[in-house]
Amino acid sequence: MPRLTNIVVPLDFSQVSDAALTRAIALGKACGATLHLVHAILPFDLSGFRHEFSTSLDHSDWARIHERAKADLEAAAGKVKAEGVPVTQTLVEDAPVAAIEAAYQAKEGDMIVMGTHGFSGIKHLVLGSIAEKTLRTIHAPVFCVKNAEASQTKPIRRVLVATDFSDPAAQAADFGVGLAKDLSASVELVHAVYSPNTAVAPYGVPLSADYLLAVRNAARGQIEELRDNLKREGVTIDVFVHDGDATNVICERAKASEADLIVMGTHGYTGLKHVLFG
Repeated sequence: MPRLTNIVVPLDFSQVSDAALTRAIALGKACGATLHLVHAILPFDLSGFRHEFSTSLDHSDWARIHERAKADLEAAAGKVKAEGVPVTQTLVEDAPVAAIEAAYQAKEGDMIVMGTHGFSGIKHLVLGSIAEKTLRTIHAPVFCVKNAEASQTKPIRRVLVATDFSDPAAQAADFGVGLAKDLSASVELVHAVYSPNTAVAPYGVPLSADYLLAVRNAARGQIEELRDNLKREGVTIDVFVHDGDATNVICERAKASEADLIVMGTHGYTGLKHVLFG
């Protein structure tokens, strides 16, 4: 994996949604994939708020909402077509995550590309609410695009693949290396060794230097074996093992190595399907 053939792109027509579309177009061009644009209109009832609002939505209001959404979706599709990338568009009345999952299944998707921190403005960890729900409920590789102009157009040349050696992490690593091959990018496998000063035991038991060294050596052996199993023609794969909290190690290494994309598995041993951060 990949080569990508079908990329699902949820749109809410926000700035971050536009950023995700720009990145998806670049991926589509690089991989020869078709983009499947989907926008969901969530029906709601204001009848319970008649005392707070002087008017309620009627059929003509919904018609205008649909027409506006249809026009925005067609404009987005036109942007994709202008870049020579095949595109389809779907407008549905449904909850956003349900609409994304339905489109992913119907289009036999290989990946979802979506923006984070959209209209909801809710920032939970590094994701917006819809992106987070998508990761939790849809078994699919999800490429999360932040609202940063430089990241939208910058070519992906360096891919950091974080691993804890769990099965989800191994699947994500295979996906990440395959994507790197399609994008002519290099890969760095990164593993964080958790080395507390004391073992979890009554009164605390100091860990010996020999034990810590053995843990590091075992981790290096595992990551080098993973590298050998992931070898692809034309893809350079480096390895990096460092002591510390996984989140800190990944973020610091991504910055130091100037990684353009972070790939990791979720629901692994760390409790952290595939997630890609561009």
